[in-house]
Amino acid sequence: MPPSPHLSPLLSLHLFLAGTLFTFAPLPVDPIRHRPGFAVRAGTLLAAAAAHAVLAESLWVTGPPGTAYTPCDLHLASQPRYYGGDAVEIALALLPASQWYRAQGRSLRTHRGTRQPAPA
Repeated sequence: MPPSPHLSPLLSLHLFLAGTLFTFAPLPVDPIRHRPGFAVRAGTLLAAAAAHAVLAESLWVTGPPGTAYTPCDLHLASQPRYYGGDAVEIALALLPASQWYRAQGRSLRTHRGTRQPAPA
């Protein structure tokens, strides 16, 4: 049985807000105190990517309990989550990677200027 038409906008709003809040948590661009390190943020994104892949694959196999969706509908619904989710997760992974690269590059540039030349 499909969800109630009255609940569909609320579900869409919930998914949008949850995705937005999740995106801002591991990928802050504003300077904040006590920002989690790169490893924590990358691990969070990796865990979320794995959870989304498992959810998409489980929707491919069988529908949620108490529903009577056809296998064709389930396959069609799970494809954007699986493939589209991968594309979004790769884009999200590039953001902390670029932040890490900029921080490491800045560190290397400042250290490069203080090194002593090798003896000839």
